[in-house]
Amino acid sequence: MRVIHYIPSLDRTSGGTTAYMQLLTKELGRLVELHVVSHTSENPVKMDNCKVYFIPGIRDFMEIKRQWRILLTQLQPDVVHVNLSLIHISEPTRPY
Repeated sequence: MRVIHYIPSLDRTSGGTTAYMQLLTKELGRLVELHVVSHTSENPVKMDNCKVYFIPGIRDFMEIKRQWRILLTQLQPDVVHVNLSLIHISEPTRPY
C-alpha cells in the first residue's frame, strides 16, 4: 500500500507534531510505502522509513497545487492523509 501523509511543517521548532511524525514514519514506514509531503523549512528533522518531499510555502497556492498534481500523478497513492488545522483561517469568521 502506498500512503502520502501531508503535514505543514517538519521543522524542529514545530514541537509535538514533528515528534509525532518521527514516531509515525518510523513505524508506519515499515508496513507501507510511505511518502511525507511538507513545506520547505530551515531546520527539518530527519524522518526514517519514508521519502520526504518539500513543496513551496503556504502563500504560493498555485505552485503548491502544481506540485501536488505532480506527486499524485507520479505516486498514485492508495491513501492520502492530510494533517492540517485551519483554525487560523476559520477563527475570524466564527460567530461569537
